Amino acid sequence: MKPIALNFLTLLFCAILAAGGRAQDFNGDGYADLAVGVPNEDGAAPNCGAVHVLYGGPGGLSSTNNQLFDQSTPGLGETAENGDGFGYALAWGDVNGDDIDDLAIGVPFEDIFSGRYPPTNITDTGLVHLLFGSVGSGLSASGSRIYTQASYSGAELEAGDMFGYSIAIGQFYSRYSWREDLAVGAPFETVGSITAAGAVYVFPSPYDTGHVPQRWVQNSPGLTASAPEAYDLFGFSLAHGFLFDSEFLAIGVPFEDWNILTDAGIVHVLYYDNATAALSSSGNQFWYQDSAGVFDVAEAGDRFGQSLATGHFTGDFASYDLAIGVPGESVGAIEQAGAVVILYHDISQRLSATGNQLWTQGSFGIADDCEPFDSFGFALAAGHCDDFYSAGPQDLLIGVPAEDLGSSKVDAGAIHVLFGGPGGLGSSGSQFWTQDSSGILDAAENGDQFGHSVVAGDFDRDYYDEVAACVPWEDIASGSKTNIITDAGAVSVIYSRTGRPGSTGNQFWHQDSLGILGTNETYDAFGFVVYSSE
Repeated sequence: MKPIALNFLTLLFCAILAAGGRAQDFNGDGYADLAVGVPNEDGAAPNCGAVHVLYGGPGGLSSTNNQLFDQSTPGLGETAENGDGFGYALAWGDVNGDDIDDLAIGVPFEDIFSGRYPPTNITDTGLVHLLFGSVGSGLSASGSRIYTQASYSGAELEAGDMFGYSIAIGQFYSRYSWREDLAVGAPFETVGSITAAGAVYVFPSPYDTGHVPQRWVQNSPGLTASAPEAYDLFGFSLAHGFLFDSEFLAIGVPFEDWNILTDAGIVHVLYYDNATAALSSSGNQFWYQDSAGVFDVAEAGDRFGQSLATGHFTGDFASYDLAIGVPGESVGAIEQAGAVVILYHDISQRLSATGNQLWTQGSFGIADDCEPFDSFGFALAAGHCDDFYSAGPQDLLIGVPAEDLGSSKVDAGAIHVLFGGPGGLGSSGSQFWTQDSSGILDAAENGDQFGHSVVAGDFDRDYYDEVAACVPWEDIASGSKTNIITDAGAVSVIYSRTGRPGSTGNQFWHQDSLGILGTNETYDAFGFVVYSSE
């Protein structure tokens, strides 16, 4: 089996399919919609990238009025170019405060032409597009915004920074307004002379004129952590959450060398400060597997924080908890089997080690077994999969994309669902899904990586969230079914119409699905990653 979590190209060339615990409703009809990134799509230029949008309805997701965006779309104000990777990262939220969700699209491999003398084409500096939703018609390029590092006063565009590699949307400024703000990771940014130490930029809503953007690095004043080091990749992952009296931004630094442990990984948490109406270093936290009270110990190659998700797993709507993926975790002697750490909030309304959990495929009640290089926890998402009207605790979806099914289906992939309760997440009734599960369309195949990322959303508005899972390396039969398109990619949607995710009505979407814009092509990797942050 190939250790996918160590394959750096796999981490770089991906697409994002985004959703979260709320509606993800781009057209205001009350049904969750689905955005699917295809950053390897050949459109106006090779690998320029694209984003598909599927809209929800009474029967769930459908191709009706589906949309396809790339940088050649009129109104985006950019040009599609070779290798831009449009759609590499996605995040959604209500940025303009009109109660309709908007969509941020990362383009981390964008080259930007510098007007300084001599003129220079700055490769892979990156940018982010922000598209606004509207009642009835959904997302539109009209009036869209563009963010680059130059949107932060004093920042310079630099080659290889990959601004837009990760994105999160939340109320990072003026949390009592109805507008949300934008956090953007540039994990390969050079800090001083330190290559790929990483940075995170936080921009107020474009309709907020009272605040200025922030830039965070590991040596920002007041941050309680080690100094920036080469290839830490601060900002590799981002997640937004809220607590009773605060908002927070979790920042993954999975390649942080902790003490002498290479790529052990850490997670920073920045909290909202009422005094400044912005994120602040005051009271910030950083977590790692040697933090007091946290289960297990830090080890080289764990990559703690490579994936993040927030959710109220205990049912406390006022406060969120944090799930942290540790896909490189060795379980006993089983190398890179993977793990997930859960940090719960406490009565002080901060994340705490008290009651924290460590989940692996060897945990009691979890289906299947730990195997080398499974990468359990590579992908995470939260959703209300078994609670009518979202009236209870959220549940956790865990992707295991390198799961082998028998000896012949290497890296076929799998998904676990852990259900929340008053005491937090538990294994009782937990589910295990693969493409060979009864009722799931298509079949598990070698290298499909089902569950490379996962997301939840109520696409049919029955008040139970569905599970959407990417299958990025799915080979699709075209036309007479004798023409096999390698690694075209697909997304499988598991509906929760019986109160918990079930195979009835399962959908299997790809670019040759009836009515879907675009066409399957080799190596498109439709839906390569599904990203979820609240």
